[in-house]
Amino acid sequence: MKRITPNFITSLRPFLFGPLVCLFLALACQFGILVQCCLWLALLSMGFGETTDGLDGYVARKTGQVTDFGKIYDPMADSLYRLMIWTTLLSIGWVPLWAMLIFLVRDIVVANIRIILAIHKVVMGARKSGKVKAIFQGAAQGILVVSHTSVAANLFNNPQLVAKLQFVAILLAAVVTLFSLYDYCRGFCQITKENKIVFT
Repeated sequence: MKRITPNFITSLRPFLFGPLVCLFLALACQFGILVQCCLWLALLSMGFGETTDGLDGYVARKTGQVTDFGKIYDPMADSLYRLMIWTTLLSIGWVPLWAMLIFLVRDIVVANIRIILAIHKVVMGARKSGKVKAIFQGAAQGILVVSHTSVAANLFNNPQLVAKLQFVAILLAAVVTLFSLYDYCRGFCQITKENKIVFT
């Protein structure tokens, strides 16, 4: 167990499973005969990627390897992983630009909040709103991919209904992401006040 460190598990998300998902999604839109195969491989890779999101924290707590670095590295890896997938979904026309901008702006702001606090020797780990955001974004990404499979087509047999489900999934993910942005900004203000941080 000690050889498989929490940070190693975290690294699998953006450097292995993220690129795999992007590759399979790109292939699904280029080669008609392999569409369904690539979509299910993308879903499988997403499943493994989501598993690492919870497994790294579990291993860290179980083995006593919770570190300040891990508290920063885990959410950074999560952002890289999800933004890779969102960017791919945007490029193939499955996600609107406004949603992508919300996801991107939130992660940029939160990353800089952590940098500012780190400069003042304060580590800001993941907040509950960040975990909820990850769940909603992961679910939305999964729904988008599943909705393009033959299973969804046979189950619903209604393109308009599928389109509505896709929009609702993206909208919910965007709303939760905006709330997470607000929560991190509020947390930033609270931390600066509690630690009496003065910006000059």
